[in-house]
Amino acid sequence: MSMAMMWQVMGVAVGLWWNEPRAEPAIPWDEMTALQKHVSFFDYDGDGYITVAEDYRGLRALDLAPGPAFAFAFAINGALGTPTMGYPSLTISIYDIDDGIHGSDTGIYDSQGRFVPEQFERLFADWDRNGSGGLDPVELAARTIDDADLFDLFGVTASAAEVSLLFVVAAEDGELSRDRMRAFYDGTLFFELEAEGG
Repeated sequence: MSMAMMWQVMGVAVGLWWNEPRAEPAIPWDEMTALQKHVSFFDYDGDGYITVAEDYRGLRALDLAPGPAFAFAFAINGALGTPTMGYPSLTISIYDIDDGIHGSDTGIYDSQGRFVPEQFERLFADWDRNGSGGLDPVELAARTIDDADLFDLFGVTASAAEVSLLFVVAAEDGELSRDRMRAFYDGTLFFELEAEGG
């Protein structure tokens, strides 16, 4: 088989995979924690694990451009693969996603990945400074800085990257609305955005 023919076959295979419908999740929806629901969007084959390719596909479905989607997919899997798998890996385990919870975050997920409503309310009570019902970039940056744990470079960087990515894919009228933030944390936002067309 010539090299050109091999590339054509690979291209067809990728195209078929890319258009394959999302499989049922490995963990039934009503048995997942909020954090597991949040990341299950990226588990296209429903095996309970998220590869870099699946992460990339999910980010593209959220209308992120190819370059940033690849960079974020690689960074996300690089940061969460090893802690969730228990050995060096670029694949994320949904089963153990709570092992990927980092410092300097909002505390809206507890240590088991469950949604904490009081922390969500606190986020808006403390940081919706203009009373708009949403969080703008200045409010989000102030929150990230204020919640930073001393000497937690990884956690602060991860928190800033997460909120930046969320803002890019979900902001409306220059802010993240309360409803969109709630959907982000309960695991439904990405599915809603995909249904809207990114």
